[in-house]
Amino acid sequence: HIVGWAEAPEARGLLSNVICLCQFHDVLFEQGYWSLADDFTLLRKTQLKSRTIASLLDCTMQFRSPHNHPPAPAFLCQHRLRWALEMP
Repeated sequence: HIVGWAEAPEARGLLSNVICLCQFHDVLFEQGYWSLADDFTLLRKTQLKSRTIASLLDCTMQFRSPHNHPPAPAFLCQHRLRWALEMP
């Protein structure tokens, strides 16, 4: 979930509040290491102390928007605000 169930109970079950990620990128998203701008470009934390995390979030990483049920900008905005990830 982009915004957790506890934070937004009204968003439970909304497919616009869900993105499908691998196990590694899901954890990094949940911990605020990266997020998505409204146009689905990636936003990354700039100060990464772990080389492992840096390699998982390398500059070649891209998000492919699903054909159906893309993430809603409102949920992405909440995620960015929670983790203080700025849009360019």
